[in-house]
Amino acid sequence: MFSIIIASETEAEQRLTTGALLLDGMHELFQSSLLEWTADYYRMHWRYALERVHGGRDAALITSYASPEHATYLIWWPMYCVGDRVEVQNQLLFYDQLESPFELHEYWESLPTRRDVSEDGEPISRWTLSRSDIAAFFDAARYDGLGP
Repeated sequence: MFSIIIASETEAEQRLTTGALLLDGMHELFQSSLLEWTADYYRMHWRYALERVHGGRDAALITSYASPEHATYLIWWPMYCVGDRVEVQNQLLFYDQLESPFELHEYWESLPTRRDVSEDGEPISRWTLSRSDIAAFFDAARYDGLGP
């Protein structure tokens, strides 16, 4: 089962909003920066990312974004298509560790290669979904107004 939503309205004084991600029974709350993106822009990005995955292409769900001019990293959930499965990980993407500048309109170019273990040899947490889980969510338009 899969779902991603904005769970609360804007916390304007803190320039944050809260979202929720459901991955195969795991429920994760997250805070999204509103420094540069609105809640609607996050929703639009998620829809585009899910369209990529629905089409069998790797993507990532950015859950907190500020550009390299305003932050040192973003928070995202890379989604790697492996046959009829989608492997999802939670990562911080540090802009200064990229080989080339981060381009928001082609963010998927900054996706690291999917790995099962960290540089220290520790297993990397990941959740495995079927592409049909993503398709069911996408097709049912259960993601807070972002339906096709």
